[in-house]
Amino acid sequence: MRSYKKILMFLEELVPAALFAVIVASVLLGVITRYVFNAPLLWTGQLGLLSFVWMFSLSAAGAWRKSMHIGVDIISSFLPMRAQTAQKLVIQLVASVILVISIYFAVILTDETTKVLQTLNTHYVWVYSAIPVGFSLMLLHTVEEILSHIRGLFGPKPAPLEKPVSKGSA
Repeated sequence: MRSYKKILMFLEELVPAALFAVIVASVLLGVITRYVFNAPLLWTGQLGLLSFVWMFSLSAAGAWRKSMHIGVDIISSFLPMRAQTAQKLVIQLVASVILVISIYFAVILTDETTKVLQTLNTHYVWVYSAIPVGFSLMLLHTVEEILSHIRGLFGPKPAPLEKPVSKGSA
């Protein structure tokens, strides 16, 4: 189980960081070759596009795993713990349905594309495939959350929804 988490952390944090470096380098190289040497490298823009889409999809899955997306919890803060857990479970179930639908249409989009990245001499499938991969990683994290909420809802006491803040001297 530890190696599984390490692989996900690598995919969702380290790979996007490397892709960001590729974006910066390719854009910088494109600007330098265009405006300093007056001999632009046409592939730098498409490499930046490809890297950006993959960086975005993988980073979004990482943010999903860490529950870093915006959420409104004003109502749930007034509910008892079991009701909060049930509410989170319903939200995660709805999110999983939306993710499955999104994966379905993303796969269709990827499969039906005929576009080509001409300067990189590769098919646009490499760009579009980032979308179902990102949604699939999000779905994986959602299923983990659902199982955690089910255990918390039907276990002896509800699972904590957030890490408790330690009250030490500061």
